[in-house]
Amino acid sequence: MKTLTPILLVAFLVSACGDVSNEEQAPQRTASGKTIISGKADDATGKVDLCVRYSLYEDGVCDDECAEPDPDCETGAPVDSSLDWLCELELDGPNGYCLEVCGDRDADCLNQPSEEEEEEACAEEFSNYDGECDADCFPEDEDCVAEGDTCYEELRYADGECDSDCAFQDPDCSDDEPDPSILESWQRDTCVDLERFGGPVVDIAYSICVGSSPGELPACAAACLSL
Repeated sequence: MKTLTPILLVAFLVSACGDVSNEEQAPQRTASGKTIISGKADDATGKVDLCVRYSLYEDGVCDDECAEPDPDCETGAPVDSSLDWLCELELDGPNGYCLEVCGDRDADCLNQPSEEEEEEACAEEFSNYDGECDADCFPEDEDCVAEGDTCYEELRYADGECDSDCAFQDPDCSDDEPDPSILESWQRDTCVDLERFGGPVVDIAYSICVGSSPGELPACAAACLSL
């Protein structure tokens, strides 16, 4: 268990050397005889690496609960298998990061939606029919999966050749026959007489199935072309 102690010596050196304006370099606390520096910890995905935030990598203690492997663990350094001791730092007030192990002691964890609530909110907000990817709902939002899908752009779904590099299953790769019952009555009536439209028949089938979600469109196009 790590304990927090004042850093009078560090504070003295900081005051003697002048004001420290860069938060990333400002010593905040010490624990187990080492300085804790509160620095930037957000990565490209917006997640917080707690061991970056409090400079726990390569600090002389093997913190095996870090998001990334701590190099200290390869040097035979003493092992700390819990980050619970950081809860004392979280008691200072909200800092934009919920340290879950601290529970209600961390102000940032209060009123946090549960995973179930987040999933329900996502299910209500995104649509597979709007052509836009709601990144928070990936992969449930099929529009995200369909982004950059060359099989759709190049009309390779249901074209008679099996393509295994598609975002969704190509009906041409299945042994099952297309199922026309998935089509609405107006779609069936239109698909029966595709040839009279002229132009690329597959392209017209895609247009007829345009109201389908990205994951349903390949099967719809295949059913249309089977009539």
